[in-house]
Amino acid sequence: MNTLNREQGRNPNLGFGMVPPKPATLSRYLHSAQNVVDILFGSEPNENALDSISETKGLCNRVLREDQPDWVVVWLRLGLPNRRRLRWMARDLPILRQAVKEGDVRGYEGLPKVCSVQGLERH
Repeated sequence: MNTLNREQGRNPNLGFGMVPPKPATLSRYLHSAQNVVDILFGSEPNENALDSISETKGLCNRVLREDQPDWVVVWLRLGLPNRRRLRWMARDLPILRQAVKEGDVRGYEGLPKVCSVQGLERH
């Protein structure tokens, strides 16, 4: 029986891009993405903010490059954004990271509107 369950080991029948990340890794991905969304929509950046922004940018690039065993699963978990939206997010996240690093709230005031146009919304 084919399964996506990583607890039973890697499924050799899955195609490249379809290998689900380990549960701990998936949890880290989801936490990072949610942390970025929270920052964009008004939450105070926490001590993990810079790492979360970098991780989320990496997730966007992972899908754009299609070069990792779990890229399809990551794309699904991001909500299937199109390539243009992924490029926009990958381009704008370093701006957010620099603003958070410098403590400049004005540096990312307009990004929630931009990101919601790009398909990134708070749930």
